[in-house]
Amino acid sequence: MKLKIFSLCLFFCFLSFTLKAQLVLSGGLTPQQLANTIAGPGVSVSNVTLTGATSMTAAFTAAGTNLGIPAGVLLATGDASFAVGPNSDPGAGINMGLAGNLYLDSIANDITFDACVLEFDFVPQSSAVSFKYVFGSEEYPEFVCSGFNDVFAFLISGPGIFGSLNMAIVPGTSTSVAINVVNGGLVGSSGFAGPHCILSNPSLYVDNSGGSTLELDGFTVRMTAQAIVQPCQTYHLRILIADVGDGAYDSGVFIEAGSLFSTPVVSAGPDQQFCSGDSVVLGSPGSSSFIYQWTPATGLSNPFAANPSVQLVNNSASPITYTYILNASTGTCVFSDSVNVTVNPAPSANFTVSPAQACKGDTVTVVYNGIASGPYLWNFGSATVLSGSGAGPYQLTYSASGQDSVKVTAGATGCLGSMTKNILIKPTPIASFSIATQACLGDTVAVQFTGTNTGPVICAWNFDNALVLSGNNIGPYSLSWMTPGVRTISLVTSEDGCVSVPASLSIAVHPDPVVFAGNNITTCPGDPVQLGEVSQAGNIYSWSPSTGLDDASRSNPSALLDNTGLVAQNYIYQLTVTSSVGCDAIDDVQVTVNPSVNVSFVAPPAQCMTNNSFDFSVQGNYPVGSVFNWDFTSAAFPPSSSSANERNVHFNVPGIHGITLNASYESCVMQPVSHTIEVFSEPDADFFSLSLRGCSPLDVSLASLVPDTSTNYFWILENGSTSSDSDPDFTLIAPGTYDVSLTATNSNGCSKTSSKLKYFTVFPNPVSSFISDPPISTIESPLINFANNSSQADFYHWDFGDSSFAQTVNATHLYPSTGIYQVMLIAYNYSGCIDTSYGSVEINEGLSFFVPNSFTPNGDGVNDFFQGYGINFTSYQMIIYDRWGEKVFESNEYSKPWDGRVKSVVQNEVFVYKIVVVDKFKELHKYIGSVAVVK
Repeated sequence: MKLKIFSLCLFFCFLSFTLKAQLVLSGGLTPQQLANTIAGPGVSVSNVTLTGATSMTAAFTAAGTNLGIPAGVLLATGDASFAVGPNSDPGAGINMGLAGNLYLDSIANDITFDACVLEFDFVPQSSAVSFKYVFGSEEYPEFVCSGFNDVFAFLISGPGIFGSLNMAIVPGTSTSVAINVVNGGLVGSSGFAGPHCILSNPSLYVDNSGGSTLELDGFTVRMTAQAIVQPCQTYHLRILIADVGDGAYDSGVFIEAGSLFSTPVVSAGPDQQFCSGDSVVLGSPGSSSFIYQWTPATGLSNPFAANPSVQLVNNSASPITYTYILNASTGTCVFSDSVNVTVNPAPSANFTVSPAQACKGDTVTVVYNGIASGPYLWNFGSATVLSGSGAGPYQLTYSASGQDSVKVTAGATGCLGSMTKNILIKPTPIASFSIATQACLGDTVAVQFTGTNTGPVICAWNFDNALVLSGNNIGPYSLSWMTPGVRTISLVTSEDGCVSVPASLSIAVHPDPVVFAGNNITTCPGDPVQLGEVSQAGNIYSWSPSTGLDDASRSNPSALLDNTGLVAQNYIYQLTVTSSVGCDAIDDVQVTVNPSVNVSFVAPPAQCMTNNSFDFSVQGNYPVGSVFNWDFTSAAFPPSSSSANERNVHFNVPGIHGITLNASYESCVMQPVSHTIEVFSEPDADFFSLSLRGCSPLDVSLASLVPDTSTNYFWILENGSTSSDSDPDFTLIAPGTYDVSLTATNSNGCSKTSSKLKYFTVFPNPVSSFISDPPISTIESPLINFANNSSQADFYHWDFGDSSFAQTVNATHLYPSTGIYQVMLIAYNYSGCIDTSYGSVEINEGLSFFVPNSFTPNGDGVNDFFQGYGINFTSYQMIIYDRWGEKVFESNEYSKPWDGRVKSVVQNEVFVYKIVVVDKFKELHKYIGSVAVVK
């Protein structure tokens, strides 16, 4: 019967295993190859797909393991290789990062991950289908009764099945196989008892703790998945497995090769073999519900019968094989099977033996030249078969001398031929000798002949370039080699024309081991130094003395030595190397340990920036010739020093400076010592003012260029004014120059004074004043004299109010027409200080009126009041305003002048007046100007 020959051959082509107890995996199979491996008699598969990574599947053999399945297909929730033993990892597996499966989510009542699904269509020949499987997991036994229960299912769907049916069922129940259902009967360390967990199936569970062939912590026994189907109908099978809860702790389902089985309803029968001209019966009794047809029809009694007979003839020298295919049809479904029929030829069993006489141990060749086909039954007497099978040719050798024979019987059962021939075997000497397997250069090596012979023997030796010290023919010999290497000694003996099989032995001539204790070295106290060199395999190393060595039996130990003195100390170490054959060699090395340098320094206290000077001194023990290197940073002068004691180190910038002392002796460098010193920054005492020169009074504001709230300020002006404000204001009255100094003191007590000589200059102000004579006149007398009463002025500018000007001290002006003229006198000095006074002159027809620009209300009876003066007016009003525009006096009567008081006080000041008069012509005249009150 040949229904599944293709799939089984394909499966075994992918296997690579040896016959010992182990799980062997072969990956890289296509989905079709996986399905063909599972399929068995009575089933044909198609439309195969795989969901998941190819590496999650593999074909396997499990010879000698406790899996319970000899071979098949593995589907895993991670890389399939995780299942290979031994069981040394309690949580083996790989998170593939793949999605789960919605159906498995539903039966696990949780989210699944890393799903692997193999699905295909199949057509059964009978009304039932089944296959064998084992489910195993790394989640056994810890996660029994927990939420981490990797899940699998075998879902079949098709005619007669509502929806999908899970075939992975606990025998005798409707419960799906799972970790919480099939287990050892105990709640796992990460689980908890409850209705979700079944502990009553321990007989279906295999505890694989400590297993040597499988990694899985536990698995089920070999179980059967089965379902009722309709013959010759197409069904769909889905084999699903996934991680539950997370992607760790992988699981796998093992499906037995060829176990997807449906009882065949058609059979071509077993393969047949018979002799030429004989006949055999093919197939088996048929059923009236099938129509049968065989192809080809060659030699068949009836190609349309279920079990016809076949008769064939073979006139060739070799067997001929015919393949017959049987198709059985129901009208809607066709089943097929095949059978091989081999027809053997007529018998003939001739052969030749060469040579007919041979030496014992020689090679004798037997060549078959008959026409009878196999099988071949040979009898070579006492010979040992060196090579050959079947019809040969054969190569033989005989270990005993004397007469012997060769016989063959050839042909299939009932088709046999036979022949016998004699052969004479002469005795052959045996060449053998003994020699040591290893030696050192120059050793004397003994060679002893140990062979056998029945008469005189001739020995041919090859000593592989050895120096022969003694010996001839069969020996014994004494040899020696002067160069190392593997030497092969060979011997061939001859007796009565028969030559022995060459005998050879090898001896390893070892050189003295390479020994190197290392170069003489100078090191520092506490610094490890490496002695010797990398070890050679098989050598034994011994150092003497062992003082300071981490391992005196290593080829390259580390020496850690100290020297607390102030002069160098020498240590001599001797290394002895012994090879595996007892060859040894000696070398020594000297280690010089320099004296140690152990110094430090004390950081001096902080100083202010001005005139800072620091002293630094090396403290501690050090040998003569020690080298010091101070690093004071680039901010210092000097920036570095090689003196043990360095004084008057000045830092040109404030701040915290790291000082590092490096000390060394020869090549031994002490760990740098670092401390910090601080140079306090001095406060910034520079200042500025936006106003440096001006007329009196001069208001000035001073401020630090770099203000700091933590700094105290003290200001001194030349006039004796002082202030502790950070930005004080001063008013300078007296004309002249003023020196300014600022002393700033910060929180560290560092002070700095900045002085600026003649920083401010106050210029004197002129006083402008004049009198108009007369202030009121008529057009008949328009010549007015102006008397200049100004003081401290150098230059003058008159504005007569009629676009006429003058720069004289006193002025006389002739007005060309009537009117009231506003007269202005500007007095200014060389420093640019200016004062302006105003007055008015009235030239009219009849009215004559003037207003003075100053008066002296000092009670002397002269010019004690201020008012306007004139004639020919009928009404009079005077209002006085101060410089800010506020009214300070008002009079509506000519007889009530202003006495200069403001709130009962007479003060030197310039006021603005406004006088309104109405002349006899009822014309309104306004006089506005300024008047200076001079006490």
